[in-house]
Amino acid sequence: MIGVGEDYLGINNDSLRKGRNFRSTDIRSGRSFAIIGSVVASDLFDESKLVVGRELKIGTTIYTVIGILNDKSRDFLASIGSVDGDPNNRILVPYTQIQREMGMKDIDQIQASALSLERADDAAEQLVKLLERRHRFRFTYRSETMAQYVVTANRILGGVTLVGVVAASISLLVGGMGIMNIMGTSVLERTREIGLRKALGAHRSDIRFQFLIESATISVMGGFIGVAVGLGITAAANLVSPFTVTPSLLATIGALAISAAIGMLSGYLPAQRAARLHPVVALRYE
Repeated sequence: MIGVGEDYLGINNDSLRKGRNFRSTDIRSGRSFAIIGSVVASDLFDESKLVVGRELKIGTTIYTVIGILNDKSRDFLASIGSVDGDPNNRILVPYTQIQREMGMKDIDQIQASALSLERADDAAEQLVKLLERRHRFRFTYRSETMAQYVVTANRILGGVTLVGVVAASISLLVGGMGIMNIMGTSVLERTREIGLRKALGAHRSDIRFQFLIESATISVMGGFIGVAVGLGITAAANLVSPFTVTPSLLATIGALAISAAIGMLSGYLPAQRAARLHPVVALRYE
């Protein structure tokens, strides 16, 4: 249960699925209104019926539900800097109502929105100085900004990305060498076939193109298998982890394109060797 003002939803990147936000008159008068998360709505009410307008009792106070929050993601970036607990399991009420129930006028936290990420730290410092002057330096204030969490997140993701790039590069190198060996063996085993095709009029470019297509096909098939395994692992991880990962279509297409390119590069030398075979020598090969 959180006491908030009318600007809380916009500053906290929340939105409403149903109902309305608090109005300034609701805050000033401390009305017993509540905006609830989707988990609260499903736990306390039958969502097949109208929830907005229903009542819930907290302590001795009865609150009227005026809105339901949209589900909020708990993925990695969304969780950085957020409070503990499920954001979909919140009850928002006017902060003036909580002050009245507790018999005090204290506010323990102020949330604000900066004009830009780069100016967030300066804005927080200005707020702290303003509060210190207004209360004649009787209190000590501590500020945090999402800019600090974004820097931390970028460092973590940068390290993970670097490890992933190194691992992927090694995998591509090993896979490329494997394809080169496979195609080299294929050229040796099909030497007579190559000689026969050349004797029937096939050009060097025809032979080269044939083996390049074969190597690219092998690589793309491996790419499809890798993508399928990756999507399966991602789906399984999403089931057991609160951090949701969604692979992008562009990244998937790029992975398959890189697989085809690696296959063609790896198969180029065997294809070139096959194209240079003399038909007479190739036909005599045992």
